[in-house]
Amino acid sequence: MQNRRALIIGIDKYPNLSKEAQLEGCVRDAREVAKLLETRFGFPPGQINLLLDEQATRDGILKALEKLAETVGENDAVVIHYSGHGSQREALTEDPGRASFQEETIVAQDSGHEDPYPNQDIYSYELRERIAKLTTVTPNVTVILDCCHSGTMAVMRDDKGRSVRIRSVKADVRGNPRRSNPRDFKGPASFIRHVVIAACRDKESAYEIPLEDGSHGALTWNLLRELESLPAGACPTYRDVFEPVRSRVHDRYKSQETQLEGVRERELFGLAELVPMSFLPVQHRRDDRVLLGGGATCGVAQKSVWTIHPPQSKQGGEVLGRVEVTEVRGMSATARVVDEVRPDAIGRWCRAVEETPAGKEGQEGQWRRYRNLLGTRNERSRLRGKVDFNLARKVNGKWVRLDEDAEIEEGEPISFAVINHHDKDLHVYVLDFGLTGNISQIYPVLGVSDPLEAGRSIEIGAITDELKPVVPEGVDSGEGFLKLIAATRAIDLLPLFQTVRGETRDFQVSLDPTRSSDDWITVELRYLLKRSPGGGPARPGRILRNGRPITRSGAPANS
Repeated sequence: MQNRRALIIGIDKYPNLSKEAQLEGCVRDAREVAKLLETRFGFPPGQINLLLDEQATRDGILKALEKLAETVGENDAVVIHYSGHGSQREALTEDPGRASFQEETIVAQDSGHEDPYPNQDIYSYELRERIAKLTTVTPNVTVILDCCHSGTMAVMRDDKGRSVRIRSVKADVRGNPRRSNPRDFKGPASFIRHVVIAACRDKESAYEIPLEDGSHGALTWNLLRELESLPAGACPTYRDVFEPVRSRVHDRYKSQETQLEGVRERELFGLAELVPMSFLPVQHRRDDRVLLGGGATCGVAQKSVWTIHPPQSKQGGEVLGRVEVTEVRGMSATARVVDEVRPDAIGRWCRAVEETPAGKEGQEGQWRRYRNLLGTRNERSRLRGKVDFNLARKVNGKWVRLDEDAEIEEGEPISFAVINHHDKDLHVYVLDFGLTGNISQIYPVLGVSDPLEAGRSIEIGAITDELKPVVPEGVDSGEGFLKLIAATRAIDLLPLFQTVRGETRDFQVSLDPTRSSDDWITVELRYLLKRSPGGGPARPGRILRNGRPITRSGAPANS
């Protein structure tokens, strides 16, 4: 039997912070979330732990998380919701190559950021460690963070000039005795098993909405309204719920981009992980033209035809019409409405699915798509020379960089490193182009959008996960590729892994004219894979993590 447990935290009053830093809507958020979980989703009142103001000290929050980890049962549903201030603080590190770094924090009720008050913030790595304990028992964990990590002033103006509160306080610049290792949580295991809904990016602000009955967090208020509107018996996924919430928050506060990370296609508060629908969102419409949220980096081609479905629709849902792509850019595409069931039926957040052939023609088209996607490049990129991508193998217990076309035996552990030499953060993705024509994303986990900071590097496979290529059936060796895509903003590459295209693709690539700062670049690494002597039966060609194939959610499969 599945039990349902929740830890709900709301902090308005911070006695050790300034008068300007006090909040108004966090306790109200917490009470309404607890009420909705009880009345709408069947969370027993005795299993909802509500920490408000003076109860939500550093020790109070950490002890509540520990107790939750001790009492949770296998496959239980767990919800953790935090409404309060977010901030940043310098964290020391054991990494000899980096003395310190900025770590996001949630600000406990008893925390202070200036003398004589001690800093009692809870670091994001401390939160992750406790969530990791939960997810070893149940993957069905939802974390909602309605706070910001921008370190700005506590009162500012919204986009319409009105005075509003944001959930952030200035970073504490005093010395810090706590130590952390950023590589403990920057690897591909982050957010594999659970779901995180965050109010904004780590450098943005989370707003409070002033309403007649008092303030609410913009994320929490819109999330509550969306959950309340669900029909009885509805089983939406996290992505279904998140899309309209993101749209409403961003429409009101242009500088706040809500985030959804983790297993996005899992049923809300449930266990079923659904096969995701491969689609691109319709981001805008003007007259008979629509803007699709994907371009050359997602395999979109000119003259391709896409069927349009309603927002939140599943496989085989209602068809609203069709569009034909007229212009492809790096991370977006323009399409012309060909037909629709009624005027203006196709609108924002509708789902576009490419029409593809079946049978032999579809298989041939898959290989053409494989080759063309592998060869897709942005010749005009300003990121040239700003990103390094290296492959390595372990020799006598040490990782040694591999040259181009190096031979790798089946099952031999490999790793790769990405270094960002740019002066801005970049979103990086690593795709595996397997020997059988399959294309899969091996970094980051699908749903994770944490960028690689300027001047930083990541190593995948060298510390926690072992990546091991395998040889497909019927061959003894073959050519494989790892392809890096680095971009100045996040990209959803899901359509790459499921859509079979049946025609030759000649990409017309340019930078998005509506986003002058958008840029992207690709780097390919080729290796020769051969079967190990006596290596046993062959399996489909792909890279394995910890001996198991990587699923669409990014987590190793169970079989």
